[in-house]
Amino acid sequence: MTSTIIITEQGSIPTIDFSLITKGSLDEQSKIISELCKACEEWGVFRVINHGITNDLVERVFNAADEFFSTQTGRQGRFQAKT
Repeated sequence: MTSTIIITEQGSIPTIDFSLITKGSLDEQSKIISELCKACEEWGVFRVINHGITNDLVERVFNAADEFFSTQTGRQGRFQAKT
């Protein structure tokens, strides 16, 4: 099983190998799910690899997010969740 950790100035961001959830042994699946829970509890964020989404689509989503978050707050406000 491969487990990757990305080092940042703030620490290590957990990386989850999604292929092991669907194709790994029961032990691998259990370990990955535990790592996923831990990442959510301790970090609130994680990176997913081997998820089957094309690099092109991932890049387009990141570009759209960059564009959205670089716009004025007023435009972003239209997309706020209603509470």
